[in-house]
Amino acid sequence: MMEQQVPSKIIMITAFQDMETTIMAMKRGAFDYIHKPLDIDQVEQAVDRAVHILKIDRDTPDLKPVTAKPANSLRIIGKSEKMRDIFKMMGLVCTSRVNVLIQGETGTGKELTARVIHMNSALKDEPFVVFDCSAVVDTLLESELFGHEKGAFTGADQTTTGKIELAGNGTLFLDEIAQLPLKIQGKLLGFLQRREYTRVGGTKVQKSHCRIVAACNCDLSERVSQGLFKEDLFYRLKVFTLRIPPLSDRISDIPLLVEHFLNKINLELGTRVTKIQDGVVEKLITHTWKGNVRELENTIVQALVGCRGNVLLRDDIDRILIQSPFLPDQGLEAFSLAHLEKDHIQKTLSR
Repeated sequence: MMEQQVPSKIIMITAFQDMETTIMAMKRGAFDYIHKPLDIDQVEQAVDRAVHILKIDRDTPDLKPVTAKPANSLRIIGKSEKMRDIFKMMGLVCTSRVNVLIQGETGTGKELTARVIHMNSALKDEPFVVFDCSAVVDTLLESELFGHEKGAFTGADQTTTGKIELAGNGTLFLDEIAQLPLKIQGKLLGFLQRREYTRVGGTKVQKSHCRIVAACNCDLSERVSQGLFKEDLFYRLKVFTLRIPPLSDRISDIPLLVEHFLNKINLELGTRVTKIQDGVVEKLITHTWKGNVRELENTIVQALVGCRGNVLLRDDIDRILIQSPFLPDQGLEAFSLAHLEKDHIQKTLSR
């Protein structure tokens, strides 16, 4: 039936409760797997749900199919007025090598914005290097940014190239710039003023003309007023500032984002959800997205991973929003096909 693509839901009823049999059934497309002795209520619930989903499937039109990744995967989805204004500003800044400061809440797409700017500039064939200022311990920050010479400190058994050098004539994206300690801020300021630096433990002056694009999820001017961020560095970075709006300020983009993520997830994870039940988009529009676009994407990923057909249901969305109200830090890599199968099988075995 599965091979002939007959619209159906197959419920396996068996005395076998071993892992191998369960895995095989779920991998081959079983809608549910029920162990004997039978629980009549469980069987009725499974059948009712299967019939319910089949009816929704019949009544819901297919989305426009996408069979291949777009040639340019670096796209920011949005047609709202605020995003159109952002696109215009990005177009202006792409024509120069000026430093850029991108400010916005967690999950708004600051790194994606930086990548799009880079790919639409004259630097597109040069490196794009990412450095997360919050992900490295203070004692290693200077070495990571500027590199170090052999013997510069205990454990430095070879000369190491820093992120600035790796960026070459391209773009160095400094994420969470507000987390840089004042000492490193001073050295970064010196580099921006003279376009020169030295590796840790070295004396040779190195030069670099990489473009700096910095990002933070706070108001950097407030950090300056609190004495936590150097004012001179702030002015060097904010030559051109982009403020990415939160999802709550661009809710008209949510339907576009939902369809985009559904197609993206189908291609990347091998899921086959091609329909969206009426009411799903409305539910997503009315939800408060503290994690912004990233949280919306992760919610759709989790919903599709647990989907038992080719329709994204309101129940699937409700299940995720109730269980995981704010999970902005996971990405598609956390939801591989192996993860999908393991999660589904564990739920079946736990019954």
